[in-house]
Amino acid sequence: MILLTEINNTYFHAGKYHFLRYLSSIKIFINALIRRRCTALAMENNFRERILEVLSKHPEGLTLTQIAKELGVHRHTITKYVYQLEGAHVVVMRDLKTLKLCYLKKNLENNVENSKVAK
Repeated sequence: MILLTEINNTYFHAGKYHFLRYLSSIKIFINALIRRRCTALAMENNFRERILEVLSKHPEGLTLTQIAKELGVHRHTITKYVYQLEGAHVVVMRDLKTLKLCYLKKNLENNVENSKVAK
């Protein structure tokens, strides 16, 4: 049996054996993509957990740069995950002109309650 197969707008002549090898390589590629996605999701969850851990140790708040230094990761990477956590209402960010201070929402609420009690 002779098959004409199109790849990248180019037709080539392939026997059944070559076609099955081609399908097998596609299956391997798709499985690799699925594994990569699972790994990426695990890393994202790990970053979020680590950011929350660092912020819980610093109730006074930290800048994005300080969080990045604590975790040994680039500031842009931390910014992405902090914005996600802010969207989930777990982290609060205060804009201080050139700095953005990050707090855990529960720590900030506790500080406000303690300052009301002190008054």
